[in-house]
Amino acid sequence: MQSAPEGDGLAHLVDLIGALRSARTDSSLHATVEELDAEGRSMRSYEVRAGTEQGTHEFDCTGRRPSDKFSFVYSPGESTLVVTEAVGAPHRRINVFRLPSSPPVLGMLSPLDLPIWGGQYDGARVTESAAASAGVIRLEFGNKDAPREASQRGHTLIDLELGVVVELGYFGSRFVAGNVRTIPYLRGLWQ
Repeated sequence: MQSAPEGDGLAHLVDLIGALRSARTDSSLHATVEELDAEGRSMRSYEVRAGTEQGTHEFDCTGRRPSDKFSFVYSPGESTLVVTEAVGAPHRRINVFRLPSSPPVLGMLSPLDLPIWGGQYDGARVTESAAASAGVIRLEFGNKDAPREASQRGHTLIDLELGVVVELGYFGSRFVAGNVRTIPYLRGLWQ
């Protein structure tokens, strides 16, 4: 892929969209995402899976407190979110029509589903784009109603080869993805 000239925000966005489209594979994406506090200490850890063979986007969360242990399974085909708030607790099934954005870890493996693009249901919109390093684009975003207000701003670092967000500063929280990998589907293996 040809890189955009330095300072050309539109060309960076075009590179980004092309990379995200070409990163779609017949594989499931997996990553470990850490939610960090202001001092950079881990508050919670998420094992995230996107595009599973069942077509779901999922995560399991662990943290310091018992209330930090929960899981989400989002099924776009059924427009449902299944939430389990504790080990052994009953599941709650919620009807939803789009990828949940709180916490935003599911969108890190599906960047176009993050609520930062200025769409009807998004709370933010992209205000700037620039190359952060080789193969990584940085997007700055702000609240749709006050995009330049400092307390309402955030950023993403998107790896163009993997097509995933590797860092997300999201309205006061910071999320960092590590150990990102694709796992090919094993279709027909058990048939």
